[in-house]
Amino acid sequence: MRIALAPDLHCFYTTYDKQVDGESVRKKEWKNTAKAFLKTCKEQRADVVVFPGDYFTNPKPSAENVLMVSSLFASFKKAGIEVVGIAGNHDISGIGKKTMNDVVSAIGGEKKWCYSTFDTMVIGNVGFAFLPYMKAPAITAYNPDFSNMELSEHLIKNCATMKATLDEAKVSKTILVGHWSIQGAVTSSGKTMEHTVNGIETVLPLGDLVGQGWDACLFGHIHKPQVLSESKPFIAYSGCFQRINIGEALDDRGFYMYDTGTDQHQFFNLPAIKMKAFSKEITTADSFDSLIKEIGNTDFKDKIVYAKYTVNKDHFDWVNKREVLKALEKGEPLNIAGIAPKIIEEARQRDITLTEALDGETALRKWLGAKDSIDEKQAGKVMQLFKKYSEELVENQDDERAEG
Repeated sequence: MRIALAPDLHCFYTTYDKQVDGESVRKKEWKNTAKAFLKTCKEQRADVVVFPGDYFTNPKPSAENVLMVSSLFASFKKAGIEVVGIAGNHDISGIGKKTMNDVVSAIGGEKKWCYSTFDTMVIGNVGFAFLPYMKAPAITAYNPDFSNMELSEHLIKNCATMKATLDEAKVSKTILVGHWSIQGAVTSSGKTMEHTVNGIETVLPLGDLVGQGWDACLFGHIHKPQVLSESKPFIAYSGCFQRINIGEALDDRGFYMYDTGTDQHQFFNLPAIKMKAFSKEITTADSFDSLIKEIGNTDFKDKIVYAKYTVNKDHFDWVNKREVLKALEKGEPLNIAGIAPKIIEEARQRDITLTEALDGETALRKWLGAKDSIDEKQAGKVMQLFKKYSEELVENQDDERAEG
């Protein structure tokens, strides 16, 4: 059996969108990607396609989004390719509530189009177990770190139970389909899912999944395509249909095909819109010219582009933002996501000889000597005023003590 692991659909992202001939370029991209995905699956003689969650970008998609996904599934069914899928974290609106994924299943009359609970099924002689994303209210009352560790253990136990069920069915292969983070998986930023910003990501131990004896673990949730285990089990994320933002510019877009007969896998590219980011620290006037030259020498036609640069506040006049825009437009991009300057103030080195042990007159003299904008004549006047006011202050303090 040849099984295609679909990327997260997220039907569809509108970041960096624009209208061309009255149509959203991002919607058109999603449709083109879906068409290419179906075409490649047919050419590669896929028997089953797995959709591992996150059909939509949020729990309340439009009717058009629901129809786009259900139509895609119906096209696979018409081509003789079985569709199985699960709910992802972007699909869930609340505990125990129905999702729009269920509507997709209802439209097709196919329960297996989206499992929202732990379950198993057999297609031919291959067993599938489903580990959809779920919210667990009874666990969130605990400390976040502990609760997610407990949830991870709970999920692993459910995997073991489903594996035992499939083993009892005497299937030839066992496939786990899930929408969770797995230990060692890497995001687009290069960070592992064990070290997320908010620290509350539930992470499944890779070793436990390997030890349970699955033949393949086909997962969604992480947008960077990657293989965590090459064989026994084959563990992979196919990624996402589209690049969400410029942070995913370097990520591939495509899907994995796994063959249960040979235990081999292959990655196939999909025609999602490519993105290109330019980044430069402007330290000299020449470095700005270098940025413009780099933009001019790069092919980003029909791509989404983004330019950012860092420049010192005192050297802001080295940068001509209009010139950056002009250089980007000349490359005929599909869209310009933004031009983002970051203005920084130069940190001044503190004079380590200025300490609290110095008297006021010495400290002021040293400070004036370090100021290039103050000449000796001006410094002399400041010192005279300082001595005058210091003497007056001492006299006032003496008078107050005498009166007291």
